Amino acid sequence: MDRSVPFVMGEGTCLRLDRADIKAIENELGIGYPHFIRDGIFGSLTANEAFVWRGLRKENQKGELEHVFPLNPSGKEQAGNAIMEYLQGDGTTGDLNRAVMDTLFTCGLFKRTKPEDKNPDAGDAPKNSTT
Repeated sequence: MDRSVPFVMGEGTCLRLDRADIKAIENELGIGYPHFIRDGIFGSLTANEAFVWRGLRKENQKGELEHVFPLNPSGKEQAGNAIMEYLQGDGTTGDLNRAVMDTLFTCGLFKRTKPEDKNPDAGDAPKNSTT
């Protein structure tokens, strides 16, 4: 569960993406992960369906995380239906988008960066100095 993000779409569920899941999502969406945000697919229902289909997990009786939905077209359809139920209930697209993004950070695919000065040495010398 250390590489998982708690996300309630059923009892005890979380989102977790492993390499095989990312690969399947890329194949499903027809683009690689660097384009998830840049090309505007992040946050779309189609993209969220793929992330939930491959990422939603639940702990089994052995304590292992297993996919909630079958990893086939029927499972993808089930994930889409679950998202619609979630959104028609108390869930929001903002919560879903945040959970997916947090999952991408948690699995290591994306890295959080802190804003830094564009030129950290700019304060050392006076501007337009001739000396």
